[in-house]
Amino acid sequence: MFNEFVPPALLTQASSLPNGPDWSFEQKFDGFRGQLSVDANGTVAIRTRTGRDWTERFPHIARELKSLHSPPMVLDGEIVALNVHGESDFRKLCRGLHHGAEASFVVFDLLAYEESSVLGLSLAHRRQMLQSIFERSRLTHLLITSVLADGRALLADVARRGGEGIVAKRCSSLYAAGQRTRDWLKIKCVRRDDFVIVGWHAAPDNTLSSIIVASQDGDGLRFRGSVGSGFSREERTRLPTMLQKFEVRFSPCFSARPVRSHVRWIKPVLFAELRYDAITGGGVLRGAAFLGMRDDLFRG
Repeated sequence: MFNEFVPPALLTQASSLPNGPDWSFEQKFDGFRGQLSVDANGTVAIRTRTGRDWTERFPHIARELKSLHSPPMVLDGEIVALNVHGESDFRKLCRGLHHGAEASFVVFDLLAYEESSVLGLSLAHRRQMLQSIFERSRLTHLLITSVLADGRALLADVARRGGEGIVAKRCSSLYAAGQRTRDWLKIKCVRRDDFVIVGWHAAPDNTLSSIIVASQDGDGLRFRGSVGSGFSREERTRLPTMLQKFEVRFSPCFSARPVRSHVRWIKPVLFAELRYDAITGGGVLRGAAFLGMRDDLFRG
């Protein structure tokens, strides 16, 4: 299975912390979900959550895993960029994709080891195996997530530091590849998510003024409004070139909403990460700000 992509287990949104001794808690990292593998020949692969090969983007991560001379294995984790305080920084990661900054891989699960799948083992067993693999290694770009029993204290600490939220996992659960179950939950401190870009507005100087976004709703896309804040000057200059490649004549949303004139609609293949205050009764985002492009979700 080392040459095959394993669809990642997905998180279910929860409004409160689960109770009971079978639950453990981790910080939710602010990056791109990734899968890291090494086969019997020592060949390393880094893939996004949709299976795209990003090995060449992060050669330092690949080199570090190869230097371990470990048996074949497949790891689940998050590709992150750390700031000077050691916190994951999503905007830094997005900028790094275009300017060559280094990133790290935070490992939180083991999917295969020594030619065998371990998806049928409990999460607690898989974590024990991870600890034994990495406990004697001094690594810079490969990190192991910390697992805690006190979810309430962790959530308060993450909120104090301005983090996105935490993840709760059932210790006895098996790995549900490609599924969204109640065994893995995400509890957020702030409202943020990825949205598909369906259009944009140009400023008078042809730089980006705002993007128009939507979310998946059944078999179609639901309009969520326009977002004009959060963009750096470099992003306002660079993004129009990307957006223009996918322009179409009509809105791809089935729930068309009035927007100001001169909208340039695009195919729904690009995604953006947004922070927002709320979704109004009319279904649009309130107080939304752009955080970065989700290149890992590109559908082209």
